[in-house]
Amino acid sequence: MTRRLFVAASLLLVASLATPAQAYELRAFTEKNRKATMEELGPQFDKVENKTNKSFFEQYSFDLQGKEGSIWFQFVITNLSINNGTAAVMAKFDPRKGDKVESKASFERKDWNAVVDKKQMALTVGSNAIKFDGKVWTINLNNDQFGATIKVSPFGDSLRPGGGKIFYGKGSQVYYDTTLLVPRGEFKGTVHVKATGEKFEVSGNAFGDHSCWNVKPHEQARRWVKTRVMEGGHTMVVTMLESTKDYESKWVGFIVVAGKKGVEATLLNPTIALSGPETDAESGYEVPKTVMLSGKGIEGAIRAKSAAKRTDRLESLSDVEKLVVKNLAGVKPIEFKHGRSDYEFTVEKGGKKVTYKGKCTYVYEQLLP
Repeated sequence: MTRRLFVAASLLLVASLATPAQAYELRAFTEKNRKATMEELGPQFDKVENKTNKSFFEQYSFDLQGKEGSIWFQFVITNLSINNGTAAVMAKFDPRKGDKVESKASFERKDWNAVVDKKQMALTVGSNAIKFDGKVWTINLNNDQFGATIKVSPFGDSLRPGGGKIFYGKGSQVYYDTTLLVPRGEFKGTVHVKATGEKFEVSGNAFGDHSCWNVKPHEQARRWVKTRVMEGGHTMVVTMLESTKDYESKWVGFIVVAGKKGVEATLLNPTIALSGPETDAESGYEVPKTVMLSGKGIEGAIRAKSAAKRTDRLESLSDVEKLVVKNLAGVKPIEFKHGRSDYEFTVEKGGKKVTYKGKCTYVYEQLLP
């Protein structure tokens, strides 16, 4: 199943599960930051609360940026809608000299497997694989457009910010779970483009993450603010979500700064202030041009300097699917991507204040009015 069909399945599930609003507890990133266990690095699909859960969705994503080109890929496992352990692999290679190539492929449950023990985590989907031996990530991609063999060496440990979970409700069985597999690292590898026969030796900066959730899509979040910067000697990640009115309507998330020695600074559940909104005429959403974030040890801002690239998630659906989602769910999932934005953050490290600033892509996504 391709990314388009995953979007359709998710949104139709929203419609089918829509329920009257009721206030529940939300607990987000309340524990200490820590390294992930090997079990947490592995797929969570087989857990009791996930295996038959029709809201379950899991993804591994890597962003590899180098002078010779960039590679992005994502492994997905889901039960959404009609899926039952369906997997997909999406991958892109964008060489500095040459044409970008990309591929999408889906796989049935019988076509993927995982091996997880105290020494390793290995996930194989079709002829694609990711493996971690405790020190290095080994990636093999083999699709209809290109093949790649890559080694990713993290600078330091993985990170589960605030324990890595948002719990929806009083128990611990409904959640959003996240791990920064590689907050910052370096990669080296070889890419073979099948149509042209070209081979590329690639190397550069690496980032990787793993997340999963089993909360109903229409209850997970009302809107998101995201940016990730990989430049100079640092990586900065900002991930914020505003919960729905069913779960207290509050902003939660984290800021992470990583360098050559690993994670250098974190801020859990920062205070957020949005300003300078521009109204999207079609949806009525007010899209903030400035995002201010602050808390103990970190404060700063993201400022959009360009018009947003607007992506209506409903546009990928058929006319019938659009009608179902619009009429029954009341959702209007739209992404606003500001490709030209500035960021500037002051971070306290070792009793000194360090300023990080530069260019970034700022994403504002709203799912519900």
